[in-house]
Amino acid sequence: MFRAVEHLRFVFVVHRVRSPNQNTQGTGDNMRALENGIRTILTATLLAGVGACNGDDQSSGTDTEGTTGTTGTTGSTTSPTTATDTSTSTSTSSSTSTSTSTSTSTSTGTDTGTDTGTGDTGTGDTGTAGTVGSSGPGTTTGGTTGTTTGGTTGTTTGTGSSTGGSTGGMPICGAAFFTDFTSCMDGFTAGKANSDPGVSNPTWACGDPTSGPVGAIGVWATNLDGSYAPDESAYLEAPPIDLSNCGGNSVFVEIVHWYDIENNFDGGNFQVSIDGGQTWDVVPALGHWYDTNDLGASFVPPAGQPGFTSGDMTWRTSIVDLGPYLGEADVRFRFVFGSDASVQYDGWYIDSYEVIVQ
Repeated sequence: MFRAVEHLRFVFVVHRVRSPNQNTQGTGDNMRALENGIRTILTATLLAGVGACNGDDQSSGTDTEGTTGTTGTTGSTTSPTTATDTSTSTSTSSSTSTSTSTSTSTSTGTDTGTDTGTGDTGTGDTGTAGTVGSSGPGTTTGGTTGTTTGGTTGTTTGTGSSTGGSTGGMPICGAAFFTDFTSCMDGFTAGKANSDPGVSNPTWACGDPTSGPVGAIGVWATNLDGSYAPDESAYLEAPPIDLSNCGGNSVFVEIVHWYDIENNFDGGNFQVSIDGGQTWDVVPALGHWYDTNDLGASFVPPAGQPGFTSGDMTWRTSIVDLGPYLGEADVRFRFVFGSDASVQYDGWYIDSYEVIVQ
């Protein structure tokens, strides 16, 4: 393109140089015609170049540069009188720019909803009542539980139950009891075990001893402040024990005691009555056993019976099994002590008494 422009400019200059002596008027007209033709060619050529440049700047387009305009023939000049300058210039510039841009955008949204349906309500069948349980030591429960689930979403549960039978169960044995005599509770009583006039008045008492196991707190003793009496036959009786509801249990009496007694003559033992105290039986002592089977006291009881004797002077634990008396409503328990006419010691001291139910 730039070569064509330079060529035209060269022709134009040569033409003007080669016609300096021609008529001024004619020459001027011819020159103007030639200049106009050259301008047309230059304009077309420049437009074609601009179109080409513009096509280069397009992105992703197709740029076709127009063909260079055809330079008209150089006008002939007739000298001297008339100079005719004919300049024909045709310039065709075609610039096609095609730009195709494709943009694809995909947007995906999520729509989450909650749809709650209402189910039909089912009807539960009522369970069949159980048969009446038989009475006995336990609790008899009869009846089944019917469950029916219906409905699409909803659930209905029908429950039927029936409890029959009497409540026998294990009867409660309320015989359990404990005391350590720190408060010298009521319910323990002392008296003569033999009504013979020669029997001394009993010296059983409750409190803190100043003889025997001095320092103990709360005891029942044949004498708190010295030796027991001669020719004694005395008892200390505990509150009655109800074993009527203890048929399925094991029941024991546990005694913690201390004694200092004339050996083989004086002594004491445990006795039980189930006839309101009319008659009494000597009961075995488990744990710490009796020391002799034949006490030499002046009066019965406990003369001729087994019992604790001698100067043991140690806290001992003895146990009496009340199994033979289970079911009895009035069981009496007592401590019996006896002596002869001579030689007395500190005696017998009971520190605690407990009825154990298992």
